[in-house]
Amino acid sequence: MKALRRLDLRICLALLAAVGIVYARTAWAGFVNLDDGAYVKDNPIVLAGLSWAGIKWAFTTFWICNWHPVTWLSHMLDASLFGKGPAGPHLMNALYHGLNGAGLYLLLRRITGATWRSAAVAALFALHPVHVESVAWISERKDVLSTLFTLASLHAYAGYVEGGRKRGLAWAALWHALALMAKPMPVSLPLLLLVLDVWPLRRLEPFTWRRLAALSLEKWPFALLSAASCWVTVLAQKGAIVKLSLQPISWRLFNASWAYVRYLGKMVWPSGLSPFYPYTTEQELGRLRLAGTLCLALLALVTWAVVRERGRRPQLLAGWIWFLVSLLPVIGLVQVGSQAMADRYTYLPLIGPFVALVWWAAEGAERSEGYRKALAIAGSGVLVLLGGLSWIQAGYWESSTSLFGRALSLDPANPIALVNLGQALAEKGDQAAALPYFQRAVERAPTWFLARKNLAMTYYYLGRRDQALPMMGQALFLDPLDGDLLWMAARALAEEGRREEAVKCLRDFLALEPRRMGLSLDRAQEGAKTQNARILLGLVALDLGWNKEATRMLEAALAEDPGNAQIKLSLAKARKRAPANTP
Repeated sequence: MKALRRLDLRICLALLAAVGIVYARTAWAGFVNLDDGAYVKDNPIVLAGLSWAGIKWAFTTFWICNWHPVTWLSHMLDASLFGKGPAGPHLMNALYHGLNGAGLYLLLRRITGATWRSAAVAALFALHPVHVESVAWISERKDVLSTLFTLASLHAYAGYVEGGRKRGLAWAALWHALALMAKPMPVSLPLLLLVLDVWPLRRLEPFTWRRLAALSLEKWPFALLSAASCWVTVLAQKGAIVKLSLQPISWRLFNASWAYVRYLGKMVWPSGLSPFYPYTTEQELGRLRLAGTLCLALLALVTWAVVRERGRRPQLLAGWIWFLVSLLPVIGLVQVGSQAMADRYTYLPLIGPFVALVWWAAEGAERSEGYRKALAIAGSGVLVLLGGLSWIQAGYWESSTSLFGRALSLDPANPIALVNLGQALAEKGDQAAALPYFQRAVERAPTWFLARKNLAMTYYYLGRRDQALPMMGQALFLDPLDGDLLWMAARALAEEGRREEAVKCLRDFLALEPRRMGLSLDRAQEGAKTQNARILLGLVALDLGWNKEATRMLEAALAEDPGNAQIKLSLAKARKRAPANTP
């Protein structure tokens, strides 16, 4: 790479400073109850910091239906450097984002030779509000980290093209591997490299099919890595992939075309940004078909237009293809989760439209001094406005209540927002305030287990067991293997004097112990739950006169806690009684 000029250094420092100003408020933000617990806050392996055991776990786990060992290691490094609080992870996310902005500028300046256009693209990338989710959300570390390694891969590839040394290609493949181990989003990189070969590297001029085949074959290390990443990702997410019987392919195609256009709309007019965009319900399917058809036609029209302009403006075609291709892994043709789209998915793809827009807008600047000045003033104003909007948007991520309160102001029927805001209030001890949100969530999504579970448990904590128990039964019908709800139902039934039903719930809960251990990172916590269940089952069985079962459970509990006087006393009673008619 050519030596870094003073101007390049100033631009990079300005980008880092701008990102620092916009995201400074996240230093005082907390964790949000959208995966932050599972990723960091309640993850004992991550909070223990870097260790050999942690490294082994990072490379072998499919925790949260993902395989991204590099991301796990970065979270562990945060814990080692900053402790268990959220300030450190927020700081590192902002730093990675700032480095991505500077790296993007240096890459574009290197492969195009255009300083101010490259700076404008990097500034749009760094300051655009649609990227706030990727930066302000601790759990989305994988986005900023994966993009950092992807940019490093592109820099190495540019060096290979400049010098022709195979070592550069090997470095590019290595950085690509690290990017995929942070997040599998850049599986499309082999195709994106071909896009860069067309423009701005112009390696396909003059065009021949033989040249295209040779350049395609050159990308085999990247294609092999991407294929391996796809295979591992399918293994990790097989439990989260939505079946075609639930969402037919036609439904997905309509949603995908609609999402493409909505992403572009949010790039131009970044309003109504939400942490969750619900998928269309069956009742709204007719509207989705109409919107999807119109959007598909619009996408075809834009594609036709940029193809026509490929000779005069190849950057338009390159930017457009970059956008379409890099979004493919997350556009929903293979649906994972219940979101229709997500702001975080635009982090890498919008680089293409930013490039196309800036290069197109700057065409007249070379011919007119007045146009150049007007463009500079207008561009500066747009960047200041985008930075201000990002600062505001980052503020919504300061807490779960502010985040999901904002989401509900945009869509009062958003089920994820209803449940997560209710959970945030419940965690603060305000069960009464949480109740109406869970009730509305059940009304909006009656077959969603989590909504019914939270409503049932809230009823219980409020002492309304007459409403809690029927709701627990309905929730357990949707998921009979939820250990937390079985334990709560057993307690509620025992308190209501429905001992035989309580015994059944406790037996089911104890039978799930291997599964619960496999789904939890805190074995000590799960062991404590098992111990409490043994004690309660022993006491309930003793009341029922089922002395054999009471003896067995209490003996197991005493083995775990030999000094517990309550267990000793209850066990003595069970042993004194005659053998029971235990079912």
